[in-house]
Amino acid sequence: MINVNKDTIKKFNLFPLVAVEKYSNHPYINWSKSENQINDVDKIESLSEITGACLLTGKSSGILVIDLDNHMGGVSGIEEFKKIWSKDLNTLTISTPNNGLHLYFQYREGLKSIANVWPGVDIKTDGGLIMTPGSQKKKEDGIIGSYEVILDEKIQEIPEELFQKIVIKLSEKKKCKINARSGKNGLDDSIYKTGKRNNSLYRDGLLLFSKSSCRDYNTVLDVLKGLNLLKSSPPLDENEVEGIAKSVYNRMYPDYCNEKGHVVLYPLMEHLLKEQPIFCRGNLTFQYSEADGCYIKMDANKLYTYYFSHCQLDGDKTPIKAKNFVDLIFMVACEPEDSFAEKTYINCKNGLLEWKTGSLIPHDSKYRIINQIKVKYREVDLKELEKSRFKQYLDETLDQESILTLQEACGLALSPHAKEVQKCFVLLGLGGNGKSVILNILHSLVGSNNVSSIGFSDFSRKFDMSQAEGIMVNVKNDDDMTGLSDQFGTLWKSFTCGEPIRVERKFKDINTMTFNTTSFYGLNKLPSVKEKVEGVFRRLCLLEFKKRFGTLEEISMGLADAQKDPLLEEYIIKNELEIVLYWAVEGLKRLNANNWVLTESKTTRQAMENYKLDSDSVYGFFKECIRPSQGKRINNSILYATYKWWCEDQGLKPMNGSNLGKQLKALKMEPCKIGGQRGYKDIEVLNPLGCVVNVD
Repeated sequence: MINVNKDTIKKFNLFPLVAVEKYSNHPYINWSKSENQINDVDKIESLSEITGACLLTGKSSGILVIDLDNHMGGVSGIEEFKKIWSKDLNTLTISTPNNGLHLYFQYREGLKSIANVWPGVDIKTDGGLIMTPGSQKKKEDGIIGSYEVILDEKIQEIPEELFQKIVIKLSEKKKCKINARSGKNGLDDSIYKTGKRNNSLYRDGLLLFSKSSCRDYNTVLDVLKGLNLLKSSPPLDENEVEGIAKSVYNRMYPDYCNEKGHVVLYPLMEHLLKEQPIFCRGNLTFQYSEADGCYIKMDANKLYTYYFSHCQLDGDKTPIKAKNFVDLIFMVACEPEDSFAEKTYINCKNGLLEWKTGSLIPHDSKYRIINQIKVKYREVDLKELEKSRFKQYLDETLDQESILTLQEACGLALSPHAKEVQKCFVLLGLGGNGKSVILNILHSLVGSNNVSSIGFSDFSRKFDMSQAEGIMVNVKNDDDMTGLSDQFGTLWKSFTCGEPIRVERKFKDINTMTFNTTSFYGLNKLPSVKEKVEGVFRRLCLLEFKKRFGTLEEISMGLADAQKDPLLEEYIIKNELEIVLYWAVEGLKRLNANNWVLTESKTTRQAMENYKLDSDSVYGFFKECIRPSQGKRINNSILYATYKWWCEDQGLKPMNGSNLGKQLKALKMEPCKIGGQRGYKDIEVLNPLGCVVNVD
């Protein structure tokens, strides 16, 4: 007959079990072997002559049980327990055949199964067994009794106060029986003689408490006082014993714990920063890597793991305390705004390059650099550069003035100066013209972990800006500027110019961040930009890639200008990145010497002028229909009517009057009053027929 309360066992997930027979409370098999353990209560029905089951208490089941006997030599464990705990315990409670009680609690580390903590009070945890509800047992009078549920409540955590009472009681029992247990703990019976008393007491104190779960200072002191009286000849004075107790305690608990062993967050944070250099920027944490020679992104979970691994007591292992620890790190180790070491140093494989002087210094954690170029820096002879396939590629692709512009742009990819330069670079041209080659070379030079890919239209998306955190180069090939939102102008401008931006990550706080990033965009054509987006034109630097590369057949058909080398990009990346690095650094030096004003080629300036004329109706009207004329004036109504006529003639949609005024003001036109009406002075305006429309 099967004697277990299946419903209760299933309800509280009381597993693993081992079978019991013959109305005993001990298994008839080796219960420590996993093959003898039962994790499905229905399997018990397949066993014969079973009278019950035992639960393996402790970590394996997640259960701790306080066993209150009612027959220990006439002593009632229930009455003894009431003396030390009078509060209600609303947890699963089972009555035993001998009228005892089993109080079920959630498992907690720090205790071991032990009998008679108090008379008739046993603890069942790791290494223990307890009879399950419904099991039967033969009582002392021979009558069969069963284990019955008398309080069907959720299994609770053991109250902290009760847990500490048990811990302290175990410590007191250990102290009282220290002589009897000396051999078991590695102590001998020898007396501490003069000259060796301090060392002996310190040594034995460590032996006693090294594996004890009760390590508070007062317990250490009390035990050492007892050892001193018991074994020192003559006993040491109290001040000496207190000093030894402090030494034992400090040896067991690190300096980031208080006298009760609890973690103190600020000292633990200082301990972490001494062990491994760490700093925070925005939403990210960076940890220094000696192997890489730079700071690398650190998973925030590692900080939580670090906290939990340094907790000495289970009571400190809570999510709230761990979060407070991580928040403290972000508060203290946060890098100041606009602090970008990469503006001064370029982190190369063989050291930190002070690019202004060309000198290399060793990698060092004191320089908070989070990026590294993937090649070594060396000075390159001019002849080596001229003979390189990379230089040949440049000469085949761009005019000499544009090569200088590209050189400075590539220098900014190595050492971004967003606030100083306030430019992004657009590589413009139809497919097969070589612009992808230089973008891929840059990508390989700085490393994929240092590159983001935020397109023009991405600046209006909620979380896209977060991918640029800790990044020094933004590369987006085959991008366009269609579908730009109202947010585009402000966000893109701030990103390009190194101004503060609100950055949001999923499930993270919104932070205000400053980016120091150089952006490159590859476009096949320049689409029209919404005219209400301000400041776009003066932050764009256009590099036109006009030559087309293709097969010999395409050349013969007039579809290409020169033969394409399909292995060009791979060859340069494999063999000439050190040359590219040196060439880009020289461009950065020239840009710095020119006070961060780009060397813009004639083709670049003309491309920008054409783009503005095509995209900005006000600029086109200004260039074609407005000319300086000292003393002449025109009122707003006539000017706007002429502007609308010109737009209709050009097939363009005109701006409203308010935005027209803003654009003209940006073009330095001077407003005035004409007979009480607003207008502009010192200009002459022509209509589409070429006739002057000024009234005076």
